[in-house]
Amino acid sequence: MDNIQLVVGVLGCTFPTYDLGLPLGAKFKDKSIWKPIVERFEQRLSRRRAKYLSKRGRFTLIQSILSSIPAYVLSLFLIPVSVATKLEAIQRKFLWGYFGGDFKYYLVRWDIVKLSMPEGGLGVRDLKIFNEALLGKWLQRFIDLVVLMK
Repeated sequence: MDNIQLVVGVLGCTFPTYDLGLPLGAKFKDKSIWKPIVERFEQRLSRRRAKYLSKRGRFTLIQSILSSIPAYVLSLFLIPVSVATKLEAIQRKFLWGYFGGDFKYYLVRWDIVKLSMPEGGLGVRDLKIFNEALLGKWLQRFIDLVVLMK
């Protein structure tokens, strides 16, 4: 729309408007879409929570947050590589209990942690592959719809 500010003024709302946690009218490649998700990741995977949890507890929290917080946005937008790297860094630091301060060695490389359990990893989802799979579902639905319409 060329006159988006006029429409926003007539409707009496602020721009960008958020619906279901997504900014309406934002460009799909804009990194501002991902800012609330990164902030929620940082809040949920905070240092004070890591202090009181075992490694297994931290791993379980990473799994539950990863499956809930970004799934809706990942199913609609292609995640920028820099955002995926930042979210994985937050997960990695939380799992190993590193939050600034003294240097800590990670016990296992992150690419091994992302492997499935039968392959010897912990089964943490790779955000980029998860994003492509969710976007692929939309593509498959679109193809099914086109075939159905013929």
